[in-house]
Amino acid sequence: MTPITALVYYTFVAINMYAFWLYARDKRASLGGGGNGPRISEARLIAVAVCGGFIGAEIARLWYEHKTTKRSFLTKYYGALCVECTVLAVVVCMLPRYI
Repeated sequence: MTPITALVYYTFVAINMYAFWLYARDKRASLGGGGNGPRISEARLIAVAVCGGFIGAEIARLWYEHKTTKRSFLTKYYGALCVECTVLAVVVCMLPRYI
């Protein structure tokens, strides 16, 4: 594995671990009680997912059953996923021209 590939791989893993942790923390905070800390904004949850953390976010969302029924969140969440996949597809298709 080249150093660049390793950097991309470990960054991707770190972002997804952070996304998982963030969704888990927000779920704990949503349950109330003392010491759970403040809630995480939906904008931040979606932003972390868009920055490459969709896998970690989706695993945590389903594991903790967090934000699974809130339509407004799901619309933004999956809309952002579609936009990211489209951008990624365009970049991957254009990449061979510049290599």
